Amino acid sequence: MSAAQTRLNRQNAAKQIQHKKRQEVVAATKLFGGTDGTPRIVAVIPLSPDVNAKDAVKSIVESYDGETGDIPENGIWRTK
Repeated sequence: MSAAQTRLNRQNAAKQIQHKKRQEVVAATKLFGGTDGTPRIVAVIPLSPDVNAKDAVKSIVESYDGETGDIPENGIWRTK
């Protein structure tokens, strides 16, 4: 094999790997995307008495610029 053919084989293999990774990312985000997508459920459980679960949830929601609204002390709360 010539050096040019070897280089083309390496480039082709790299392109195939990159294409496969992109397909995997798209497939993973499709599952959760859209208004009818599968919800992502996160349980927030304080492991010590000095941790406030409500404050932790508020920090998480504010990190992605979501609306904090009426976050309850206990129970289920939904956000988009």
